[in-house]
Amino acid sequence: MKKGHRQRRELALVAALVCLVALVAAISAYSVHVACFEPPIPYSRPAPGSPRAGYCDALQTARPWISLIVLPCLVMLAGGLLSRRRRRVAMALAVLICVVVAANAVVANNLDYWAFEI
Repeated sequence: MKKGHRQRRELALVAALVCLVALVAAISAYSVHVACFEPPIPYSRPAPGSPRAGYCDALQTARPWISLIVLPCLVMLAGGLLSRRRRRVAMALAVLICVVVAANAVVANNLDYWAFEI
């Protein structure tokens, strides 16, 4: 296999993994946004003083779309480019980032419920 062809395949894998991370991060960021700022009808906005309200207040002062979408994509891009010859490492990094981003959305949506059960 030629060197140029192999490099294109490696970069295509990195690009695909960055797109996967971007998709999972965008869905998770939307979920966090809905939980904090536009909850559906049967649910209400976080009550002041609740754990979810604290999380949402911290999220309001930051740039949530940057921290929840752009940052994971940049981490995946940098990690993917550094480990592009080791496909398993790049894929493991993508899975790890997706799990962390999705876990953040799950925790943000359930902070009020878990606070009373612990």
